[in-house]
Amino acid sequence: MLEYGGQEEVGLVGGRVDYPPVPLEVTPIPDCSVTSPSYYARFLANCSVLMNGLHCPQEVRSVTGEFCLIRTAVLREAGGFNAADYPSLLFVQDLAFRLNRQGKVHIYTPYCSLTLTAQPDSREPHIFVQEKTRFQRQWFDLLNQGDPFYNTGLLTDRRLSLTAFRAWLTGSSSPHIST
Repeated sequence: MLEYGGQEEVGLVGGRVDYPPVPLEVTPIPDCSVTSPSYYARFLANCSVLMNGLHCPQEVRSVTGEFCLIRTAVLREAGGFNAADYPSLLFVQDLAFRLNRQGKVHIYTPYCSLTLTAQPDSREPHIFVQEKTRFQRQWFDLLNQGDPFYNTGLLTDRRLSLTAFRAWLTGSSSPHIST
């Protein structure tokens, strides 16, 4: 992670995270009927890595918050995490999107890995829903463009609706703000 993180153009570096079994496993093809904010956040952080291969170092739009590296100067220059709007679930994705705007790239590397064990979450689910809705409103335009490292052709090949996917990704049934 340090090798990538020391490069001037790099914002975040994420390592491989092996998650404990969960009822809703994230795959390259999302289940757009799932409204879980945690599932949504895991998909955003992992979709292109799962599609392109967990074994490959690669440029990504975002990384997971459980295991990442950022230089202090880069974090300060970006204004830090936006804990007021994203206190618990999407703070890394928000930071990653802001860093992308500044021209930073994010790298995933499988050569550093972490295995998580299950731990109960005491936070209120409605807080996650509010955070997801806020994120989708703030980042609607970017989400609507799609992740440049995610091949939506996979959805088309499976005869899944791109419209339904974009609506799920952007929360398009709710009003948004342009950023």
